[in-house]
Amino acid sequence: MRAYLRRELHGDAPIWETLVDGRALVFGTSLRQAAYEVVRAEWPQSLALLELSRVAPYLDSDVGLISAFVVNDDRGERVCYYLNFVDAENPDFLERFGEYNGPKNTQDLNASSKLVLRNLTHREFQLG
Repeated sequence: MRAYLRRELHGDAPIWETLVDGRALVFGTSLRQAAYEVVRAEWPQSLALLELSRVAPYLDSDVGLISAFVVNDDRGERVCYYLNFVDAENPDFLERFGEYNGPKNTQDLNASSKLVLRNLTHREFQLG
């Protein structure tokens, strides 16, 4: 495993692979509710961002998407999490969001809501 994570070649013609690519949508209400409770307990100021992130895939956006990456730098090999915030100020996306007629959690998202980003570095972990 250590050699694999260090990206060492195995054999003369190694086969490179992608472990995960693309997006997964969670349709189960119980799993979404569990995620909501985690955010509500740990980062209550980020509930508006959570709601925006929930609706974003229906509007062809990745805003709020959190991705895990293996990073190898002077701090070693670790898994880091990055939040996509590209469309947060995109007028086209914001217009589509304003016109979205699907279900919204208006308790956590209103005109005065601020999109509070959370630092996820405490969720990083070392490999090996």
